[in-house]
Amino acid sequence: MVYTVFYKTSSFAGYCFLDKNSIHPKRYGVFSFKAFIAVLVKIQICSFIVNDLPVLRARIGISQEDIAAKIGVSRQTYNSYEVKKRPIPWSVCIALITFFNSNSKTREMMKNNTYLLELMDEIFG
Repeated sequence: MVYTVFYKTSSFAGYCFLDKNSIHPKRYGVFSFKAFIAVLVKIQICSFIVNDLPVLRARIGISQEDIAAKIGVSRQTYNSYEVKKRPIPWSVCIALITFFNSNSKTREMMKNNTYLLELMDEIFG
């Protein structure tokens, strides 16, 4: 069985699908609904960035090996993120967002994703 969780914060509303094994907030190491929503927002941010990874990387003209070295993971690990075989951890997601936002060739693309920016504002205030 899959549950749909709808949530609303001060700047946006969203939803996600969770199975019966992942619905409980304690699974994410949180004990309040507000903290659980923050975890869900982080998951959404990571899913947005993973969808754009090939395009962002191509825009800069950088290899998977080079970007992996810049964010501190192996090329194989980075590849597994880009082809969606492995979820991106929050720390790597932040490293990727920081990297692409600091590059003039990809900064505009990052700024054009207003939903991503709203989510980031919600997390970082």
